[in-house]
Amino acid sequence: MLFRLTNSAPWGDEWVEWFVSRTPFRDLQMYNRIITTFQPPLYNALMHIWLSPLQSFSLLWFRLFNVVIGSVSGYFLFSSIKKLYHVPAACVALCSLAACHEWVYCIQECSEYALMLMFLFAALYFYIKVASFFSWRAVVAFLLSCVGAAYSQYGSVFVILPLALLFYFRTILEKEIPRKKKIIVTLLYAGCVLAFAAPLYIFYVKAQLAHNEIAGHTETFTFSLLSQFHLVMGNMIKYLLHWNAETQDAWRFFWDFLSVILIAAVIFLIVMGIKGKFSRVKLDILITLLSAYVLFYLLVQLHIYAMLHPGESLGFYSRYSYFYIPIFSVALPVAILELYRLIPSTFRKTAPAAAGMCLLILYFSFFNLLGNWHKSYDDQFAEIWMANQGWESPTYVLGVNYGFQYYVPHSDGYQDGYLDKVSYASQLDPAQLPERFWVWRINWGGDDWKKMVDLARGSGYTVTVYRDSGHRGQLAFCSK
Repeated sequence: MLFRLTNSAPWGDEWVEWFVSRTPFRDLQMYNRIITTFQPPLYNALMHIWLSPLQSFSLLWFRLFNVVIGSVSGYFLFSSIKKLYHVPAACVALCSLAACHEWVYCIQECSEYALMLMFLFAALYFYIKVASFFSWRAVVAFLLSCVGAAYSQYGSVFVILPLALLFYFRTILEKEIPRKKKIIVTLLYAGCVLAFAAPLYIFYVKAQLAHNEIAGHTETFTFSLLSQFHLVMGNMIKYLLHWNAETQDAWRFFWDFLSVILIAAVIFLIVMGIKGKFSRVKLDILITLLSAYVLFYLLVQLHIYAMLHPGESLGFYSRYSYFYIPIFSVALPVAILELYRLIPSTFRKTAPAAAGMCLLILYFSFFNLLGNWHKSYDDQFAEIWMANQGWESPTYVLGVNYGFQYYVPHSDGYQDGYLDKVSYASQLDPAQLPERFWVWRINWGGDDWKKMVDLARGSGYTVTVYRDSGHRGQLAFCSK
């Protein structure tokens, strides 16, 4: 997790987390900023405490917060599989998680997803613990983990809802649990809803939906409700492992086939679990795995969750699906070990081949971890801009570039007044173009960049592109 932790400058979303988290609690300043985003408040509140010792920006300390969170996630996964099986299985599960590209990515990026994953791993662990031996400490820890996940990222509800319902009804229907304990569990559930769920919806979800216009019923998805139900799971896993769809089309059939096999295997195991072939807690994990997938699939298809701008890629294959990492990480060892135990001995000869295929997938995923981790080049752009006396000419920054606002003022040789000719704009007036100017684009706005550069070239300017990093930023100097 520490590999290349500070190799890249923070990108747009990370700067948002930095500025929001540095906002004081007093006078609702932090609250007013958070409701302009799409996330709950817990991550920014904890990050605010984490950053409080700092007098100035430290990229290592900033990103180290998520590394600590990720380490705790690994502990809960290891403990979960160890409690279900044994230490070797737990070690393999932990190594598999470490090879998941998107998990490592979100651990190295300052965003709320890492906190959500930690709480989901914790909820699964305490669920397994309370299923093996009922204790009030484990029950309270499970419920608080669910609350923590919901207050970290809204997508966690896809796992929390089926898991919490399973726990509740298992407890209520269990004959060996005294009636008094059942009443207390019911009161605890009601208390969580009233004390945590209701305020989260009233003060955050409702306010954020009202504040952000794109959080609506955007018609993004066009295929029918059932047409790709059997295909999405494999493609979600492909995304989480960071298998590039454009360069690996030859594997498309494999991932579609894998989707069908996974769903069929999970349904088969659920049926076997209902028949009593393995423990109830393992059955609950598999039911949660399938239920979370179905809920996510339906809400994305119905345009309720994973909202994107029209024309963008499907919300199935984005960070909106990160919630699936914990439940899949716990369910995968359960599925593999129980299938191996249930299948006839004549078919067990295929196990080495299946294990080899899994290792191959993990190998390619791990190979992706060694690739380009740059999310932004704002630090390098600032060096170029300062080295070429960028302050002497007008600079047009596309979007609100937090990186620009930080790196330039903290550059060697910076003086007051260097930003006087900097302006933020999405388009230029050809009649008012100066003879020399800079164009600096952040992580978004590729179309605006192309329009401005094409406009400059069409107006007779010589355009020197110092860096064109695609969606990670661009910098150019235009002169006549």
